[in-house]
Amino acid sequence: MGLRLQAIRTGAQVVRGLGLRNSVVVIVILLLIVSAGTVYWLDTAHTKSAISDASQLVVGLRLNATTIHPDQHMSFAFWVNNTSSEENNVTAQDRWALPGLKPWGCSSPSWPLRFGFVNGNYVASNISRATFMPLSNPGFNCSAIINLVFTSVSFRPLSSWANLSYYYNHLTSGLFALDGTETIPGAVYPSQLTPGKYTIVAGDEWGHVALAHFTMEP
Repeated sequence: MGLRLQAIRTGAQVVRGLGLRNSVVVIVILLLIVSAGTVYWLDTAHTKSAISDASQLVVGLRLNATTIHPDQHMSFAFWVNNTSSEENNVTAQDRWALPGLKPWGCSSPSWPLRFGFVNGNYVASNISRATFMPLSNPGFNCSAIINLVFTSVSFRPLSSWANLSYYYNHLTSGLFALDGTETIPGAVYPSQLTPGKYTIVAGDEWGHVALAHFTMEP
């Protein structure tokens, strides 16, 4: 981000000293620089869980591609959001809809948001019968992770930003965004993905889930 902002500032100084035609060329180049590294999410692959209880929480999941090849990367984002226009205080439930969901990276095992992969094209009505694939944490050393079990979460209005309260000495986390991003390969090894259809599942500990699908081509 710092490099992109510097490019904008430098380009603005250049544009002021050029004529109209040359300025247009510089502006186009700047847009290409700023867009480099940006992940373009596909709304067509965006699914949300139903709001099925009084928690007023919803889980979202979004991919930046629905078809990849073995030599390509794909990114996905997932989050839990408060749909209420007011602050929303919810107690910890440990009520996962799917036991196959796992924490990602070095997140605490008690973190209230998880994800998983399934080989096959599953939907909400049959995902409970699916077998989840093993996840990998390449490059992570999670030996120092402390599992702080939380008691409640206070969400900001219409937001995934929240303050977590823990059992230990009545600690609070400060504001955290209850979201995550991962890549393939990364979350799973490329050798685990043979050509075919796959389902990504995200879920929170209040029992909400969201599903999205992608295809690995030969």
